[in-house]
Amino acid sequence: VELLDWSGVSVAETNAEINFNVYPNPNEGQFTINCNELNAGKYALTITDMLGNIVHNESISSNGSLIKTVDLNLANGIYFAEINKV
Repeated sequence: VELLDWSGVSVAETNAEINFNVYPNPNEGQFTINCNELNAGKYALTITDMLGNIVHNESISSNGSLIKTVDLNLANGIYFAEINKV
């Protein structure tokens, strides 16, 4: 499983980007997301496959930084991780 940091662009989005690290990469479905640039609050973590299908979605909370371990059973491939404020 390989995760890429991907951000979409549309009229409704702001210019703010969240930079985060995913490790290990590649992995076998268990990985950690680390981000020190989040404002405190609630976020949505969404992981999609190459076709745009959502394979994982969950709410997460941050107090200014985030370390989240994810354990998924996914087929081999490339996946995209996205964090959005809710």
